[in-house]
Amino acid sequence: MKDHNEMTVDEARDELARNAGYKPTQNHWHHPKHGCCHFNDHPIPATLDEAAKLPEGWLPKIEEIAASHWVAKAFPPDGNPYSMEADGTTELEARFRLRVAVTRAMATRAVAGLSPTS
Repeated sequence: MKDHNEMTVDEARDELARNAGYKPTQNHWHHPKHGCCHFNDHPIPATLDEAAKLPEGWLPKIEEIAASHWVAKAFPPDGNPYSMEADGTTELEARFRLRVAVTRAMATRAVAGLSPTS
């Protein structure tokens, strides 16, 4: 599994789409519950609004540290002081990487039988 801070925006979008149940085929994305198809379109748009979507309750913080260096953090809803962090050369890249990091962390906790946020 590629480190979230090394992913391109497209790689992050692909992982998020797969996690949402979409399967890529030769020329479209298919979802078993929603049916076919997203022809020539990705089910996860490459927009800041989409990149900023974190699971309910997670509090984001994003800042431009220097030219072409963005840092995005997310704090869990249970008030724990830890945060997930990602960086990127653009705000879009940093936000998508953060979304992947949070999604992975929540999945790992769920597999371990723990609450995704505590």
